[in-house]
Amino acid sequence: MAGSLASINIKFFADLKDFSSKMQNSQRQIKKMGRSLQKVGRNLSVGITAPMVALAAVSLKNWNDQEKAIAQVNAGLKSTGNAVGFTSEQLQKMATDLQNNTLFGDEEILKGATSQLLTFTNIAGQQFARTQQAALDLATRLDGDLKSASIQLGKALNDPVANLSALSRSGIQFSKEQKTTEKDKLENVFLET
Repeated sequence: MAGSLASINIKFFADLKDFSSKMQNSQRQIKKMGRSLQKVGRNLSVGITAPMVALAAVSLKNWNDQEKAIAQVNAGLKSTGNAVGFTSEQLQKMATDLQNNTLFGDEEILKGATSQLLTFTNIAGQQFARTQQAALDLATRLDGDLKSASIQLGKALNDPVANLSALSRSGIQFSKEQKTTEKDKLENVFLET
């Protein structure tokens, strides 16, 4: 029996040593897996957090641009005594509708076309809406900027006879008959085409 007890004892210690070795191996594997998971966590954090921060920055910039454009429109309405005949909200909706059919965003339309055309108090109502569309078309067609196109059209409508040459230099051609027509007819000539 003493021999079998010694044999059990030796087997027990051998099993204990094997168990201890396997536990140490398991601990090393767990630590290795922990380091790998930490790396994955850091990469995920950078991979997800960085784009979210960038998106937030772009959103904030766009919101700021939009607010500035609206402030310019509101200042134009106030300085002209709302001669255009539209409210700020109506002009904003008009710009939103126009952005769906042009290369320009609504804040760019508000800043480059709407606020510029508001300085020409002779342009109001549907003529204003048509002029904005014409400015967008002109800027797109001539690959120019919206502000310049709006100012050119505004000047031409404000004093058509004196400012036809500016439009002609921009590439808009008028016949002799069109050049001699009165203001109302002239407005329709290039705003409806």
